[in-house]
Amino acid sequence: MRYLGLLAVCSVLLSMNVRADDSNTASGTVNMGDKYNLEIKHVYLLSAAEGEDKGRRLIFSPIDIAAVIDGCATISCVMDELDEGMELQLDTGKNMTLRGVANEGRFGDFSTLDRSWLKTTSDTPNAVDGVLAHDHSHLGGGMVTNIEFKARLTKAFSR
Repeated sequence: MRYLGLLAVCSVLLSMNVRADDSNTASGTVNMGDKYNLEIKHVYLLSAAEGEDKGRRLIFSPIDIAAVIDGCATISCVMDELDEGMELQLDTGKNMTLRGVANEGRFGDFSTLDRSWLKTTSDTPNAVDGVLAHDHSHLGGGMVTNIEFKARLTKAFSR
């Protein structure tokens, strides 16, 4: 009987953990020129409170990088550690900054986007849901994104 109670508690804890993981979802693609096509499966909402890194960022990745984020002391560390994926800086006024990396970090792309490329259904300090769809291919191999996502605050950095 005691084992059944323990099993029930473990089952509840496991289901709570699964629901927490399900709160961040992403589906879509990032194409960087003709060479690098990433299938995005994960999104992370990060925030920083101080210094020039103040604001929120969405990190899109083909792989789960939660452990990398957890191990970083600063928000800029996350992008430094990202080998494949993309960072969208929010809270930067009329334009947003988009940085993409591929090929184990050896290829990078940078774009400044008008906020009209990001269509949100929810945008609060702790949650951003929406679609990021932009096409800079007319710039001679520029980045093209089409990602639907739902992001909850993953980590708030103090610096």
